[in-house]
Amino acid sequence: MLIGHERIIKDLEYLAKSRDFSHAYLFFGTEQVGKRRVALGLANYFEKGIFDPPASTSSSLGGPGEPPSAGGEPRLHGGGRPLNDTRQIEPSPEKTIGINVVRELKNYLSQKPNVSPYRLVIINDAEFLTPEAQNALLRLTEEPPPSSLLILVLRDPESLTPTLTSRFQKIYFGTVQTSIVKVWLEKELKISVKKAEEVAKISRGKPGLAYSMLKDKNFEALTRTAEKFSKVPKRDRRLFLKKLLESKNFNFPAFLDALVINLEPKKVDNFHLWHKILELKRKMTYFNLNPRLQLENLLEAFVSR
Repeated sequence: MLIGHERIIKDLEYLAKSRDFSHAYLFFGTEQVGKRRVALGLANYFEKGIFDPPASTSSSLGGPGEPPSAGGEPRLHGGGRPLNDTRQIEPSPEKTIGINVVRELKNYLSQKPNVSPYRLVIINDAEFLTPEAQNALLRLTEEPPPSSLLILVLRDPESLTPTLTSRFQKIYFGTVQTSIVKVWLEKELKISVKKAEEVAKISRGKPGLAYSMLKDKNFEALTRTAEKFSKVPKRDRRLFLKKLLESKNFNFPAFLDALVINLEPKKVDNFHLWHKILELKRKMTYFNLNPRLQLENLLEAFVSR
C-alpha cells in the first residue's frame, strides 16, 4: 500500500494516461518516505492499471522500509509473476553501482516493451553510482532509446554530478503527515490507536521507518543494541564495536535510525546528540564515512553528555 504523496501519484497517473512522460526522472527526498514504492506503483500502473505495489508479494519486494529481494524483479499486483518491462537496480554489497551495470541497461532499454508502453529501469540508492557509471548513464540519457523510462531514486540530487542531473526531471518527496502514518498503522498493521500514535510520531513522517519499528526483527535487534550502545563502559568499547561491526545484520544507516529513536529528545540534554546523529546521517549521502570511526566519536559524545 502507498502512503501519502497523493498529488505526485495523481500527476504521474495523468502523465501515464496522456503518454507525456519525459525519458528520465529523479525521485528524491529523505529516506523511507516511499520514493521507491511510488516508482514501483507506476510500473504496476503501466502493466495492470493499478497504482500500487502489491501487499501480497511483500516478501519479495520488502515492506516500506525493507529492500527488495536480490533479484530485484518487481511483481504484478495480486500476481506471482515478475513485471515484464521493469528492472530494479540495487547497489552491490560494497555500496556501489558500477559502469558495467549501466552498460547492460542500454541493451535492456533499447528493446521494445512487451506489455507496458515503456521499458522502465528503477535505480535505487542512485547516490552510489560510481563516477564512471554516471558518465555512462549521461551518454545513455543524451540519446535515450525509444519507449525507455529511467527513474533514479536517491536522497539528494547534489550527490550526483550536475551534468547528469540536468538531464532528469526532478520530483521531490517530502515526509508523510503523522496523522496519515497513524491511520495506516492502525488499519494495515492492526495495532492500537495509542501504539500507532506513538510510532507515527517517533518515525518522523517516514512510513518505512514506522514499519521497521513494528515488523522488522533485524531493526528490533538494532534498537536493543542502540540502547546498550549509550551505556557501554569505556573499558568494553573496543570489543563492543568489534562485535557490532562484524555482525552480518549490521546496517550502519539503520543503526543510526535506532539511535535517533532511542534518543528522541524528551530531555534538553539529548538535543545536541540527537542533532549530531541526524547530521551524520545527512553526511552519509555525500561521503564514504568509516563506520568504526564515526561510532567511536559518537561513544565519546554519549559519555560527555
